[in-house]
Amino acid sequence: MIEQLKNTLNQSSNIAILTGAGISVASGISAFRTGKNKVWDEETLTYGTYAFFRDEPVQSWSWYLNRFGSIRSKEPNPAHKALAELEKKALDDNKNFHLITQNIDRLHHKSGMNNIIEIHGNIDHIRCAKKHPTCDHGEPFGSLPFFEGIMQHFVNNPTLETLPRCSLCGDFLRPHILWFDEYYDGHSDYQMQSALSCLESCDVMLFVGTSFSVGITDIALRLLLDRNVPFWVINNEPKPPNKPLLKQAHWIEGKAELLLPRLL
Repeated sequence: MIEQLKNTLNQSSNIAILTGAGISVASGISAFRTGKNKVWDEETLTYGTYAFFRDEPVQSWSWYLNRFGSIRSKEPNPAHKALAELEKKALDDNKNFHLITQNIDRLHHKSGMNNIIEIHGNIDHIRCAKKHPTCDHGEPFGSLPFFEGIMQHFVNNPTLETLPRCSLCGDFLRPHILWFDEYYDGHSDYQMQSALSCLESCDVMLFVGTSFSVGITDIALRLLLDRNVPFWVINNEPKPPNKPLLKQAHWIEGKAELLLPRLL
């Protein structure tokens, strides 16, 4: 089936890719979903919310840094690099090529890709916990770079007093990511409108390493089915029998870091 996918991509003029956590496992980043039934663990669902951040900012930041603190040292694997090569080839051939990623790890950027929609935010920025117009450093437009050392005092002594604060309003700074109790249109950096435009115009779509358990994958599948657009899936697990939206998926079971380079 990988040769059939390769031919489909070569014949397409408007290619869309959507990647999930599975593509970064070979880079040493564990996926969120664990266990026999691959459901979100209770800790993630509890800590990964804006409500929890407001109630327990110290515990929230401690969890975030423990979960994501080492990601900046990770490097792209052959799957990321293959997608970057596919993008370059498509653009050289005057084709449209867009990538939507659920991942905040920035490995697609490191691989050299250009047209990236980080639908869940990224680890390289933070923002004020307050919102515009109360603070310009907050959503829906504000963000600040996450520079090395900004959290060091907190890591050494995790207290409310050592948490970084906004230079404009004095409120706590927060990760620049989409939490489970937030919405895709909450910040302009999530580029939700660009994602929708991509999904509404592509003539083929490839999903890589996603468990189809978040909102953007559900939105994507429904739009693709409404438009009768063919879509493919590369996943390290078998096709689930109990998801009607995936019935028409061309499913290729295997590791993305092994399969994607074969598309070149």
